[in-house]
Amino acid sequence: MLPGTLCDGQLFAPVLDRLGIAAKVPALGGADTASALARSILAEAPPTVSLVGFSLGAIVALEIVAQAPRRVARLALIGCNSAALDVEARSRRAALDKSSFLAGEAMPVLHRMAEATSDEAYRQQTAITLSRADSRSRLGQIAVPTLVLCGANDAVCPSAMSREIAARIRHSRLAIIPDAGHHVLLEKPVAVAAELSAWLATPSHSHD
Repeated sequence: MLPGTLCDGQLFAPVLDRLGIAAKVPALGGADTASALARSILAEAPPTVSLVGFSLGAIVALEIVAQAPRRVARLALIGCNSAALDVEARSRRAALDKSSFLAGEAMPVLHRMAEATSDEAYRQQTAITLSRADSRSRLGQIAVPTLVLCGANDAVCPSAMSREIAARIRHSRLAIIPDAGHHVLLEKPVAVAAELSAWLATPSHSHD
């Protein structure tokens, strides 16, 4: 499970508790590009994985499945924008420091995770965000069961982005969770756990 910017394993804890399973949550750090971070994660990962990515973690997940498609049994993309940022969005994102990134967010857990994230890790996460590739042309090559999930009220990665991703991936299911925003894992853990449970039960057919 790959968390988003300024997030760690606490992001997934409410969902994992409901699923009754454990998962490895690598830190999003140690590299300045999504492709380099993907290589680093693959070097430490088991031979095959069921891969969940949230927000920035979903961008890295797309790099992982592009680099090593046979090692990914299932893919879940939560709150994902598969496109590169335009010039205006890059400028806005580059200007955000750690404190301003979470401006307006009221959930204490988000601020606890941010405090636990080093300034260097945040710098690297920002660099990954700004340099990321446009993955939309690669989505049609994904051949594993894929869950595309978001909150209906996600203002960071609006649901239209998830709809486009799901339309491009052959073996995908689209789940838009009502009354939830970007941090749908924390806002609606019961609904997200139900979707992930069904996803985990889907037989992998990655080598069809």
